Amino acid sequence: MKNTEVIQEWAKVILGERIEEPSKWEITERLTNKELQKKLTELNDEFSGHLVRHIKTQGAYRIDFFSVLNADNKSEISVNYHPYDESTQTDYRKVNHVRPAREFFDGRFMI
Repeated sequence: MKNTEVIQEWAKVILGERIEEPSKWEITERLTNKELQKKLTELNDEFSGHLVRHIKTQGAYRIDFFSVLNADNKSEISVNYHPYDESTQTDYRKVNHVRPAREFFDGRFMI
């Protein structure tokens, strides 16, 4: 991209002409406790316990559960996971990581 194209794209963002659509992991509408719990349970049933590999570091991790992350007046689904040692087949549950699901599932980890 040339500098003029970059400047034009930023101008669109500043003027409000370019509005990003919310990702499927963002919680954009108000949900009841039961609806939110149902959504988290469905994700837990689908992904919890799966081993994933970090593409850059090649480290192995196990998905623990999904939760809600609140930041900057926005709510989104987050992934809670911990390291897994493949040589000893040991879960390191004392070392917990939390990452927004939009970052987790954007290609940084391979399921």
